[in-house]
Amino acid sequence: MSIQSAIETNFQLLQFTDGSHPQQPSSPEELAIAWAAGNEALTSQNKRAKAFFDWQFRLLSLGVLLFTAWRVLILFGAAGPAH
Repeated sequence: MSIQSAIETNFQLLQFTDGSHPQQPSSPEELAIAWAAGNEALTSQNKRAKAFFDWQFRLLSLGVLLFTAWRVLILFGAAGPAH
């Protein structure tokens, strides 16, 4: 969800830069405000996406560690007989 909204925000910022946004501001001041708001939203969305990525990687690493420990325990017979 956050990656899609970041892509959409980035696309809107590119439209503002190109001058083709459907709600393109008419004055340079309004454009600067719109650009700042969009840039702030994009930064926030990127931070949220990075936090999700970091948690996904941590959980993957934990899963690999637990799976390896389980297999080692089975190898040495500490976890009971393998069926």
